[in-house]
Formats: sequence, structure tokens, C-alpha cells
Amino acid sequence: MISVQKRDEFILFTIGPKSTRLTPPDARALGEFLSNDPASAVWANTDAKVVGAWRFEAARGVQHQHERDVQRQRVRVHCDAGRWHFLPEELVALGSQFRAVTP
Repeated sequence: MISVQKRDEFILFTIGPKSTRLTPPDARALGEFLSNDPASAVWANTDAKVVGAWRFEAARGVQHQHERDVQRQRVRVHCDAGRWHFLPEELVALGSQFRAVTP
């Protein structure tokens, strides 16, 4: 389960058992980046995109994908709380959650 919650003076991002705190300005910047087709921006460059403490890389050569599957532009996300792979639509949905808690 993924959640983004506004607390007193910080934003709490939780995915599974791991959580990380963000300042409202960092959460706002992250929400803006995630709302503007982040997968295409990441896949268009060979260098990782960095937004605050978050690092986004194209997940080239993903191991768990069958040849018959549609190739998807998965994005590898690194943060102090952990590492994950997201699909483009998941990143946009996550951006909506960040924008909802940071006016």
C-alpha cells in the first residue's frame, strides 16, 4: 500500500513497511515532476533525474519481464526509504497524491 499523508510540518510517504518524511517544498517539487510524464523524461536521458532525495532512472534490462509482454517503460526509484520500480501510470498517480497534500 502506498500513502502520502500531511502531518504537522512534514509530508509522510509510506510504501509497504517503509516510510520517509519530506518537507512541503520537496513534496511539491516531487509532485510537479511526477505529474509531467516522468517516465518519458527519465527514459529520454541516460543520466538519472534527481528531485530532492529522490533519484529516478530508466529500468533498462528488467529481469522479470517475459519476451511476449508489452515492453513497459519502468522507472527505478531510489530514496532513503528504499528502492522500487514503478510503471508510468503509477508515477503519475503518485504525483497526484503529492499534489493533493501540498497546495
